[in-house]
Amino acid sequence: MEHDNKILLVIISALVIVFVANFPASIKEIRELASKAEERISLTQENLEDNSFSSFIMKLKNLEDRIWNKIKGVEPIISEKKIAKETSNEKEVKEEKVEEEKEVKGEKIFSLPIKIVMLGDSMIMVGFGPNLEEQLIEKEQVSVFREGKFSTGLNRIDYFDWYARTEALIQEHTPDILIVMFGANDGQGILDENGTAFKLSDPKWDEVYQRRVLNYMTTFSSKVKKIYWVGHPISLSPDFGPKFARMNKIYQSESLKFQNIEYIDMWKRMSVDGKYASALPSKDGTIGLVKQSDDVHVTEHGGKIMAEDIMEILSEDIDWK
Repeated sequence: MEHDNKILLVIISALVIVFVANFPASIKEIRELASKAEERISLTQENLEDNSFSSFIMKLKNLEDRIWNKIKGVEPIISEKKIAKETSNEKEVKEEKVEEEKEVKGEKIFSLPIKIVMLGDSMIMVGFGPNLEEQLIEKEQVSVFREGKFSTGLNRIDYFDWYARTEALIQEHTPDILIVMFGANDGQGILDENGTAFKLSDPKWDEVYQRRVLNYMTTFSSKVKKIYWVGHPISLSPDFGPKFARMNKIYQSESLKFQNIEYIDMWKRMSVDGKYASALPSKDGTIGLVKQSDDVHVTEHGGKIMAEDIMEILSEDIDWK
């Protein structure tokens, strides 16, 4: 028996040396190996008490197989007994991660039928909004509700409260997807939560507006499956251009905080190599002016191009079949 114990210790020592020599691992991996070594020691003690050398060798081999699988990244087969022990809470967590895993793998996260609500300022009302709605309803089993309001946004909620209106629209239409576009009218003085006014030129304006955007995203990201937040197209206007650039930066940074909110960068999509272009081709090759004279609103042709780009993005997530 004593001779067998010495043999076991030699085997264990040799295995440890092989692992260290062949796997100069990270600190995390070394800790995992140390933990496994402790398991071996415990296992050795158990088998010495059982006086069963053959049983110990079998258990040791199984343990080594598990370690190799761990290192190779191979998941072991889960036994039926282990599956039976999963709690309902663990299953719920797994189900909640399914949509996230689909996005990571590039799989479709929506199947038909699907309900979409489009909302926002005048960009949803004219040019862009109608074109996107038209292209969406050409698809079967897709229902679309579109609502836009002139001179509105996330700033002057005393004039029109998009937070309250969005809540009402979700309750009424129970959409899977929200497509929103705000900001054309938000580049003006703003009040914070305490009623303190900040001019657009004040650096704190960005902080207050950022909280408005974050509040909207936080409130509604949990009430729909996904939100597509459309940014402003590039503008040469000395007034609107800098405003739109500031707001786009906020929309993009805040959307990154949410798994189910995607910011759509129309600034790049409506330019050529990042530079302003007064005319662009649509998907069918037709070239036309993309902006109206105010350099804020898009033309019918510009709206068609925006809609085509967004349909491509939606097609990455939606199985239209």
